[in-house]
Amino acid sequence: MANRTSQQQREHRATRDQAARKAAERADHRRRIIAIAAVVVVLLAVAGTLFAAAKGADKQKTAATTLPGDSSSTVPTGPTVSLPPDTAGAVLTGPTPCPAEDGSSPRTTLFAGPPPQCLDPSKEYNAVIDTSVGPLTLSLYMDLAPKAVNNLAVLARYHYWDGLPLSTIIPRATMQVATNLTTDGKPSPGYALPGEYQKGGIVITPGMLAFAPVDKDNQIGGTLLMALGEKAADLPPTTTIVGLLLDGSDTLAAINKAGSPSGAPTKVITINGVRVIPAPISTSTTG
Repeated sequence: MANRTSQQQREHRATRDQAARKAAERADHRRRIIAIAAVVVVLLAVAGTLFAAAKGADKQKTAATTLPGDSSSTVPTGPTVSLPPDTAGAVLTGPTPCPAEDGSSPRTTLFAGPPPQCLDPSKEYNAVIDTSVGPLTLSLYMDLAPKAVNNLAVLARYHYWDGLPLSTIIPRATMQVATNLTTDGKPSPGYALPGEYQKGGIVITPGMLAFAPVDKDNQIGGTLLMALGEKAADLPPTTTIVGLLLDGSDTLAAINKAGSPSGAPTKVITINGVRVIPAPISTSTTG
């Protein structure tokens, strides 16, 4: 009887030990699962932090763009500014006479009709646009757009743009100076001229000066447009190009900095004056 009782006790202990081992194994399994889950949570948290940091870096890249070849030309995303109102000049009701080359003609902003031919088509001309952040010197395309260049010269010598702010600045794309001096609110000197552009179009590069079209027929008036960067290549090939920058890349970079994605300037930049002058005659000789 004693032997039988002893056997039962051994079996009972064995069963109890086996149950304890299985319980310990289950507990250990649960601990491993919890530990793995904790590691996964930590990894996800780290990944989320890195992703957020990467997105932030991308936003900073978008907010601080640089002009090609100028790492200092960052584009801020600061608040935009209110532009001063346009001030109208004199009004011409009869035929437009050629303005004085010395700049002595009074400021005139509204004309009864297109200007006469006041430039010599056989000569080459430069333009100097003096802005509040520096000058821009350009070579004018008298051979490609003679009427548009003549229009630029006449309006410049009548001080059409003097004192006007840049109304639109889109970083790496374009800047624009437009007037709203006519009674219908359109930026116009009171007339429109046919646009002049190459049949196959032209690749618009940074530093090119143009007249913005005033209607769907690509006619031009008094709205100047200038390419600030590579995004200006999106302009239509029917844009009337009148010149190319010779000097003033620092000024162009300063203008680019004052832009915003919406085109609203973050700084008031004004046109002090525009001069159209004969291009210097080259004295270089070949040996």
